Order: sequence, then structure tokens, then C-alpha cells
Amino acid sequence: MSSANEHGHDPCHSAAEVLELFAHREELAGVLDGGTRAGSVSTVVDLSRGQWRVVRPGAITIERLTSVLGDNAR
Repeated sequence: MSSANEHGHDPCHSAAEVLELFAHREELAGVLDGGTRAGSVSTVVDLSRGQWRVVRPGAITIERLTSVLGDNAR
């Protein structure tokens, strides 16, 4: 998953929209709610391999991710 919308759908602008859209997808481990995003792309993070990595940079900064997820990015 490289975006917070499914192919052909409008982008999500809130954590609630992401959770609703991807509720059926097991790859979604969680959503960090950064508030309603109008125009900003979402930050997509891969947590599947023990260390986290940014798949797509967006509105949530690396510094914010580090404060939440720890400093074990790759």
C-alpha cells in the first residue's frame, strides 16, 4: 500500500476515512491521526519488518514519526 486511498478513489482527508476505507485490509496496522488534511498527501509507513520505513513522505514528518515509533527507521 503506497497511499491512503484505493486506486480510482478520492484521497482520504482524515484518519477516520482511512480506517473506514481500509478496514478490510490486513496490511493496515494503524493510523496516526494528524488531523484533517486538506491538500496534503498522507505519510505512508511500512511497519511489517520490525523496523519502520517511510513508503511515501507526506504531512507527518520524520521527526513526528520518530517521536511516536522510536528511532529504528531504515
